[in-house]
Amino acid sequence: MKQKKTRTAYPHRPFFESQFPDVGGEGLDLKENPVKRKIKEGNLVLGSYCNPQRTYLIELMAEAGYDFVVLDTEHGPFFGVEHCIEGVRTAHASNITPFIRVSHNNPVLIEKALETGACGVWVPHVESREECQQAVEAARFPPKGNRRGVGVAPKDWEYANEQTLVAVLPLETKRAIQNIEDTLSVQGIDLVSLSTGDITVALGYPGQPMHPEVVKVRDRVLDLCKNRGLVAYAVGSTELLQYYYRRGVRVFMSETNLRRAFQDHVKELRRILS
Repeated sequence: MKQKKTRTAYPHRPFFESQFPDVGGEGLDLKENPVKRKIKEGNLVLGSYCNPQRTYLIELMAEAGYDFVVLDTEHGPFFGVEHCIEGVRTAHASNITPFIRVSHNNPVLIEKALETGACGVWVPHVESREECQQAVEAARFPPKGNRRGVGVAPKDWEYANEQTLVAVLPLETKRAIQNIEDTLSVQGIDLVSLSTGDITVALGYPGQPMHPEVVKVRDRVLDLCKNRGLVAYAVGSTELLQYYYRRGVRVFMSETNLRRAFQDHVKELRRILS
């Protein structure tokens, strides 16, 4: 009797495993995306961006207690989705949930990102309802989208759709801010970026996250998310994160800063050894 196989990762198998005949076949047990569950439960969820090829950082982030890591292929001149495979595998092995930030809102890139084994995507440059719809549909199998690809059998599409997380960045330009109400009417958005830094630049107040006009946009988006049952996430200074926490935000991202960690450690050593 053939032994039942258990899937050790999430519903999105790395593309190089799709050559095996049992992938997507009968007897595979699909596991949940723990970040989606924690968000749904209203728990505090913490993540950070990371260079796709710094797998040692992914391991350290997992040990530090982060819930998720976003491998960033938008910023930096050398990284594409193809450079994320080892990072995704490392994240799964380290029990930290991996996502990929694609370089732009392109269905092919989104599909490729998910085929690495990532549990979802961060999609930038979303400036309208149509562009948001494109991003969401590219990450969902039919009938909720038009995703194709390998590694997930049709019988598992519904569950894969439920476990795949789609985060959009809909506030990066003035046009995007103007269209935000229409953009956030799209069904299937899991996370909405508050993009405070982008808002300050778009409105002409760079470096002023507490400027009244910037605060007005942020509060408007927070109200929209609350009224429509959407979840927002925030990145920023300690003061800004505390502000968002008081407003009900529970998903936060920070920057991994090894220089600061080393500096703090050296200061502590000098303090205790002086």
